[in-house]
Amino acid sequence: SRDVLFNSGPANQLSPLILFGENIRTPRAWHLFAEYQQELFDRLSVTATYTESFGSQLFSAVTRRGADPVYQYIRITKNDGSSRHRSLQFRLERRFSRGFSFISRYSIGKTTDNISPDTFRETNDSSLIKGLSDLDLRQQFSASGSYDLPQFFDGGIARKVFEDWSLSASVNARSGFPVDVGTMRVNDFGLEFQRAGRISGVSPYLDETTTRRLNPAAFSFPQTNEIGERNSVRGFGFFQLDTTVRRRFRFTNEIGLDVSLN
Repeated sequence: SRDVLFNSGPANQLSPLILFGENIRTPRAWHLFAEYQQELFDRLSVTATYTESFGSQLFSAVTRRGADPVYQYIRITKNDGSSRHRSLQFRLERRFSRGFSFISRYSIGKTTDNISPDTFRETNDSSLIKGLSDLDLRQQFSASGSYDLPQFFDGGIARKVFEDWSLSASVNARSGFPVDVGTMRVNDFGLEFQRAGRISGVSPYLDETTTRRLNPAAFSFPQTNEIGERNSVRGFGFFQLDTTVRRRFRFTNEIGLDVSLN
């Protein structure tokens, strides 16, 4: 039954009625972690780490149209959200010795949920579709190292010029995040995001030499109240390589100046 406070309509006809589901509960999360480390050689070790996280009873919001005789839209917050993350990471590390050290990491994982930010833009109950999370990152690699150049001269000007030089480098690479393809359409409530469906057998990207773009012919435009495939394509990956040459000038045992070129 309706409360008497809600019998009169809103001053703004587009204002939603904000509701909370019955028996709203506190969200829950579980985290599992296991690690194994092995010393391979002197100062060189490898580590394997497995991580798994679960979320349940997470808050989720749904907008419904035509479900109330007075308010055009009602916004309901419930505990329908859930999430799961799994990842396996390998780390290879060499502790600093003889002027050289490095560390590298590689991880592979998968994240699914039904409450990524895009779901809050939908106006259908079926927007709560389990699928790849917006944060799903399948592969990631990083490595960094540094090396102090040895001194080849025993004294004189040559030693002053070539001492205290070092090299360092780092590399970062990852696969692309999911991309939710769709269209924006105007309704009485404002702008509404509607996911597009994938057409089987058609490449989602145009084959271009310089710039990759989405291929409109690979997607079907959704009809009213139709829900397309969530996060149906992968975005672009990322790669970055940085190198640094560093020279340290020593004025006293406690005071020095580092000059680097990146």
